[in-house]
Amino acid sequence: TPGLSCGDQSILDKLVNYGFKLTKQSADGYNVLKFYNKVRECGLEGTSSWTKFIPQKYEGSKYFLRGLFDADGSVSKKQACIIFVTVSERLADDVMRNLLYFGIVARKKYYEYAKSEKSCAVSCFHITIYGAFLKNFYNEIGFASQQKMQRLEYWVIGGGRHRVNKHSNCD
Repeated sequence: TPGLSCGDQSILDKLVNYGFKLTKQSADGYNVLKFYNKVRECGLEGTSSWTKFIPQKYEGSKYFLRGLFDADGSVSKKQACIIFVTVSERLADDVMRNLLYFGIVARKKYYEYAKSEKSCAVSCFHITIYGAFLKNFYNEIGFASQQKMQRLEYWVIGGGRHRVNKHSNCD
């Protein structure tokens, strides 16, 4: 059964409203029943974190992008930017291409994190959206996560607005 880690109750509530049954697996992990059929329908059966991609069926879908960013994206607390993280280079490229449908230009950067006592070594790609493109993301895609959307609103229309401009950088 596919699983998910999510600490955002608003996302979990939406999954239940869509008819998925969640069973607690760990502190913030859940098994999502009936989800496997959706994975199979999309052609993602058998993929791993390193081989994920956006299925052709969802090319240009703001809702699919929203789901990806809700799951693996974050809005910085310190700087005006959104960061999406994945270990799949194909997914990183797919996300960047799909953002272009909405007039959003992003930057891809490769990171290699060293092994520590608490985690293993990992390489990943960061897709970063910053500057005026934050407003495009806010207006065209957004987040289902209330917490992430509120943080994005801070940068786009709230107290952090003066920091969102074409020269903003997030690294």
